[in-house]
Amino acid sequence: MTGRPVPRWAVTVTMLAVLVGAGLGVNALDANAPPNGPIGVRMTLGRDSVVHPLQVNVSGARAYETILDEDENPLETVGVWVLVDLSYATTDEPSLPGDFVLVDARGRRYPTTGRAFGEWFASPDLWHRGTLAFEVPLDALGDLTFEAWPSGQGTASDTPMPYAVLKLRVDPGAVEAGPAILEEPELLPAGER
Repeated sequence: MTGRPVPRWAVTVTMLAVLVGAGLGVNALDANAPPNGPIGVRMTLGRDSVVHPLQVNVSGARAYETILDEDENPLETVGVWVLVDLSYATTDEPSLPGDFVLVDARGRRYPTTGRAFGEWFASPDLWHRGTLAFEVPLDALGDLTFEAWPSGQGTASDTPMPYAVLKLRVDPGAVEAGPAILEEPELLPAGER
């Protein structure tokens, strides 16, 4: 039994339909697949946020030209200092608090300063209050994003893990001359942040 030959246009239309269907299927799978990288958890200013194993509460941010270290020596910078006031604890076992980063509107990332400041050891439900210092250029001020990463995970991880994200506004016209004094972190009474 011999049939009529299939017209070329029918083969072309069938192949095109298969390709479009495959493309739509891949897009649907991609949109519903689990993420391949870190997952940002939104924080609210002045409220507790949990990003296991970290609990964080940011109360504000401000900028200074000069700050004093823990020994009251002035620390100057080419840009400005952004100070972020926060309290934190862990959820299950004692650990270092994590990695904290400020990101400006251009996407530039600024870790906490490594100059003359020690680590704060966090414990479950034992809240500490203190101030983080970030050195940033003056043009970074304005809309900033504060990120809190679980300890030891770093900010360059491609592991699907949560990290805390908080939008902050530090007015470039409100930079204080200072010097600001960074106090030692304090252990807080139960229920205080």
